[in-house]
Formats: sequence, structure tokens, C-alpha cells
Amino acid sequence: MNLSNYVQQNIDDNFIALCGDDGLISHFDIMTKTINNQVQTTIEIGWKYYCMTNWIKAGDNIRFKFDLTNPFKKCHVFKLN
Repeated sequence: MNLSNYVQQNIDDNFIALCGDDGLISHFDIMTKTINNQVQTTIEIGWKYYCMTNWIKAGDNIRFKFDLTNPFKKCHVFKLN
């Protein structure tokens, strides 16, 4: 499941909690939109800072691991090597 599908199926209030390698949880507003029949998901204000503190830079591959049992909509984010 990708981030856009997860958001569409599990999040109805445009809010997600991301947990990085450091174990800290950051909360974000998210937005989905459809462009040319493709659903795109945007993580709003704070994503750039989150990436900097978790050593994620443009071009890096990252993985979103969804915790479907967590009622707080927590998603773990990992940088892939």
C-alpha cells in the first residue's frame, strides 16, 4: 500500500503522525488531490524540517510503514539505503 492509498482509506481528518528513526513522533496535516487520474498526497507544513532532522534529502528513497492497529494513525518513516 502506498501513502496515497493509505490516506484515502484510513484517514478522514487530514491528519497523520509520523515516527522517524529517532523515535520522535511528529504530527502533520496532509492533503490529497487527483491530477490526471493520479492521486497525489502532500505532507504539509513541517515536512522539510522533519526531513532535515531525520537526515532525509531530495532523491532519497523512503519507506512509509503503516501501523493499521494504532488508533492514532501512526506511520513509521524509514530512509532506505
